[in-house]
Amino acid sequence: MLLTRGLTSDFDSVCALYARVTSAMHEKGIAQWNWGTYPNADQIHKSIDAGTLYVVREGNTVVAAVTLDSTFEPAYDAVNWLFGGKPGTFHRLCIAPEKQRQGLGRGMMGEMLAILRSQGCTALRCDTLVNNSAALALYQKIGMRIAGHIRYSSLPDLRFAALEMRLTNDCPLLPLKMHPAFRGGKLTPWGGEKLRTVYSKDIREVPTGESLEVSCIPGLESTDDAGIKLPDLIAAYGEAFAGEYAKKPFPLLLKLIDAAEPLSVQVHPNDDYAARVENGKLGKTEAWLILDAPEGSQLVYGIKPGTTLDSLRAACEQGAAVEPLLRRVTVHPGDVCFIPAGCVHAIGAGIMLYEIQQSSDITYRFYDWDRVDKNGNRRELHLQKALDVTDLTFSLDPIPAPNKPVARVLDEKYFTLDLVNVQGEAVLPAVTAFGLLTALDGDLNVRFAGGQLTLRKGESAYIPHAAPVLHAAVNENPEVKHEEILLPPAKEYHHRNAGGDALGRRLPVLAAGRNYAAERAGVGRSSAVGYPHPPGDAGLQQHHPCEVGRNARKASKTAADADAALPALDWIVLLLRQSRRGNECLGRADRIVGFGAV
Repeated sequence: MLLTRGLTSDFDSVCALYARVTSAMHEKGIAQWNWGTYPNADQIHKSIDAGTLYVVREGNTVVAAVTLDSTFEPAYDAVNWLFGGKPGTFHRLCIAPEKQRQGLGRGMMGEMLAILRSQGCTALRCDTLVNNSAALALYQKIGMRIAGHIRYSSLPDLRFAALEMRLTNDCPLLPLKMHPAFRGGKLTPWGGEKLRTVYSKDIREVPTGESLEVSCIPGLESTDDAGIKLPDLIAAYGEAFAGEYAKKPFPLLLKLIDAAEPLSVQVHPNDDYAARVENGKLGKTEAWLILDAPEGSQLVYGIKPGTTLDSLRAACEQGAAVEPLLRRVTVHPGDVCFIPAGCVHAIGAGIMLYEIQQSSDITYRFYDWDRVDKNGNRRELHLQKALDVTDLTFSLDPIPAPNKPVARVLDEKYFTLDLVNVQGEAVLPAVTAFGLLTALDGDLNVRFAGGQLTLRKGESAYIPHAAPVLHAAVNENPEVKHEEILLPPAKEYHHRNAGGDALGRRLPVLAAGRNYAAERAGVGRSSAVGYPHPPGDAGLQQHHPCEVGRNARKASKTAADADAALPALDWIVLLLRQSRRGNECLGRADRIVGFGAV
């Protein structure tokens, strides 16, 4: 063993060691320590008394020292750590200058990790000055990842790298804030600047139409605080991070879309067509939650009845002649639109929406309103492919916010979407593969063993497969008491049969935002819940995807009546999760209870 407990008799030797090492660091331009301030003799004395100081001796001389414990500086609270449970750390790792670069540091690290494991620690956290290249190299060699960067109030001009690693296989993985990729400029000529003005996104050009909140699309991947791309995180941390999708294509893509101008009239292929024609890619089924829409806003939502593929082709070849064939519907904030593969669609001008979709970037354009760029060029169209995949029978309507505490508005092959009134505290299951969380209005505070994460308006987080119990609270007004949502880990999930109600109180969170439709009626806010399902799940097509929405519309004679009848709800919580067991794992809408309205 290299490391032994430091003794009172070691005090003078340890202090002398820290003074020498501090001086050597300053000679190299590393201002991380100042002996007498940090580290100091009092710290050494307290570590010896607490039994947390470990040393390496040569005879009667201490040539290396380190303190091992589970105490952290307040600055660590600002780091979006991935590894949780019971984290441990080390302080003031110090090796005599003449003993450096001889393998001593790596040997010490091996024993330090063993000691922390023996103390029940599941993760290791530490920090070092960003220009301390020797320390950074050592920590990364043993498998530590940079989780982010911090500054200390006592050293405001210095930037420190915060590092971490798992110590045990059962280490919980914590929610990771994701940083979006943006699509703008020539790629989204219809976009605007609301992603900046409404959601504080750091867009680099105007127009920008899309914020890819959680994405594995090549070239448009979302990243963590350290700039690591989501696909690389999945590859690095495997099943604990993404469940069964550690070895499968990532199935989902989340976006915020700002349509200052109408989008092109377009359609997406299904999985079979995409696999055959687009080199094995996924097809694209999606759903929209309308966040904002000017009065009278319309979508293109299918093709008018009686239209044939031949007449559609002929009209598209004439440009604007296709417009009379397009089916248009009026939408309001709070509406949900299901867009299956094959549905011809276009987002209208002035609409902002939240999009849940398969992880696919395949779009076939029919028509782009005869727009030209500054050089007089029109965007590329894909008429033959579009005609190949178009479903002329599509005839669904937008689904308004129903007058129910919980209503399942979508239940289809890839995801389900429930509108839920979350009132007070609800107990929710953790994700079975992964979860996604986006705060669409106000701050969302997520607390868990080992720390907390705050998502500002418009920020998103990835919830790993091995997440711990999560407590989430939305807070728009600091004077208002937080409303609590509890997300237990997967191991705490218990299925009950059709007669039970446990599943109704156990739903996973995806997003939080306002129900503007409810606000128009002056009755507060509501919530939405959605879950994706992997292809091949049985029993998910028993009902028409929008059957619940149609029934809700039947219950109210007019949209105005529906709005006026809405109870005093609180927040939209849009819930999305992957499931291996389909709706057995998730439960049916009639078993989702316990939320209630006020």
